[in-house]
Amino acid sequence: MSALKKLSTDRPPPTVVVDTGLELGHLPPEHKLRTVLGAALDKAAGDRKPKHDESDAVPAFTAEHFYLHQTALYTDADEPTQRAIRDRLSRAMLHEAYFIEKSGLTFGAKMALLAPSTEERMLYALFAADEARHLHAVATHIEDADELVTDNPFHHLLQDLIDHGDRAVLVFIIQVVLEGWGLTHYRQLAEACLRPNLRDVLRGILEDEARHHGSGKVLVESAGIPDAARGPIVEALVKFLSMVQSGPQTVLAAVDIERGGLSRAQKVQLLTDLGGEAQSQTRLALLKKLMTTRDSAPLLDDLEGRGLFAPLPVADCV
Repeated sequence: MSALKKLSTDRPPPTVVVDTGLELGHLPPEHKLRTVLGAALDKAAGDRKPKHDESDAVPAFTAEHFYLHQTALYTDADEPTQRAIRDRLSRAMLHEAYFIEKSGLTFGAKMALLAPSTEERMLYALFAADEARHLHAVATHIEDADELVTDNPFHHLLQDLIDHGDRAVLVFIIQVVLEGWGLTHYRQLAEACLRPNLRDVLRGILEDEARHHGSGKVLVESAGIPDAARGPIVEALVKFLSMVQSGPQTVLAAVDIERGGLSRAQKVQLLTDLGGEAQSQTRLALLKKLMTTRDSAPLLDDLEGRGLFAPLPVADCV
């Protein structure tokens, strides 16, 4: 009997369009499949099995993490209002993590289908399993996680990328840029976290994301960025960098709501006190560094020419 032939390595890449499913529903709590899933997740997590924090240290993250200690609108507020602001921001951070990890499930599955080698397909299947564990672990620390919906423009940008992007675009933007960005984000969240069990979850995610980011760098450095991918990459990064340029809008929104509505002058002062331009500049510099690969100079020149690596003036962010 003849040996099976190897698949051709020069066959045209497949086209895969998916539905990231940010609004994908959940099975009812009593459904038997959830019992099977729970057992599988516990086995996969091992010593990292997530535990809900019973600590009274709610909200989850410090005021310093959000630079609130620099603002009179926070420091002059009474204790219940300060707590409400931090609680709202802590929920926002956890909800963001939830939807990012939910997106990661589909990313891993799509990239496994697009993989040009058995090893790469195996790697992305393992990444998808990581994201399933992350999603479960984060959801453990969110009340009514099954009911979450999002209108966050970043989440929808991520969804559109994963649904329609090709392999080269996804490797560069998701793994090299966004998961590289995520390493700093999760590290800072873990350092500012006041809940021990949640802190362990964030540290565990950080370890896994380092592998995801590292493999993306390997793929981009070995294969480069195809000409056909450059336009879609720039288009997506223009949208993303424009969001980063506008400063800490999540903090602004939380203070605005909990202080009963701010005037334009108060919003400008709040962003100034937060160091909004400096925060944006630091993040934009990190993103530019992450985007710098052996053949990404044309992309960077395009983005630089549009002024996207400079923060917007505070007055333009309210």
